Amino acid sequence: MISVTVRELYLNVEVNKISCFINNGLLHGCNFRRDKKGTARKSLFTSRTNDMFTSWYNIMSTKNIKINRNSRVCELHFKSEDIIKEDVFMQADGKIIYVTRKNPKLKEEAVPLIFPIKKTPYFEPME
Repeated sequence: MISVTVRELYLNVEVNKISCFINNGLLHGCNFRRDKKGTARKSLFTSRTNDMFTSWYNIMSTKNIKINRNSRVCELHFKSEDIIKEDVFMQADGKIIYVTRKNPKLKEEAVPLIFPIKKTPYFEPME
């Protein structure tokens, strides 16, 4: 079981960086880190409702990951069909218009399901 204190979480996040919660010393493999200037552009999501948080908490607790209401998870941990990247509108004449969202959002039932695998050696090398 992984136990991380609040202090350890803050030490793992650089002052001018925004990181995926999964990368903050909990699991290895998620390299997502976005500079505030936006050099790498991936979306970070938080659970918006109590039901969403409960779903996320239940999924992540099976992976021994402890989250809180403010935990941010990057889009790499969600199925692509759970992320809404464009809105669809129908005009009065029946023409359908697709508009790309500036900020993608998650579907209400979306839960993080894609987790990196922490690689651990099966044995220590012999000397």
